[in-house]
Amino acid sequence: MAETEPRIRVLLIDPDEAARTAFRAICEADIEACVHPLRWPASVADAPSGCDVVIVGVDTAVGLQVLADLCSRTGGPPAIGMAAAGFEGKSLEHVLLLAELRGAAATIAGPAEAVEIALAIRAVIALRQAMAAPERKSA
Repeated sequence: MAETEPRIRVLLIDPDEAARTAFRAICEADIEACVHPLRWPASVADAPSGCDVVIVGVDTAVGLQVLADLCSRTGGPPAIGMAAAGFEGKSLEHVLLLAELRGAAATIAGPAEAVEIALAIRAVIALRQAMAAPERKSA
């Protein structure tokens, strides 16, 4: 009997309904897409645990702060910053760079489709697994 890969549990924290809709459209056998019930958690402590990856909408300063708070937690899941536009005079590229500087493992420029989101999730999981693998000693 073939062993199946465990499902990747991904949480989206984003107030943008288009992003929430695209995220819900992920119909991958190995990805469980969960949308945070609130548009923004009151604090990072309100974000459910047990996720393998968290995607945060960083179209606003609040989103960047939520991302930074998540990334500062020791042992937390990797976070992906997702934005479709800049804010406060910042370009989209600037906002995505700020997300990376605040600890995002990857960023997604939107509006993103479900397949783009799934690819980013898999890339982050693959990178995390590669980093966790013990170094091989050459003989």
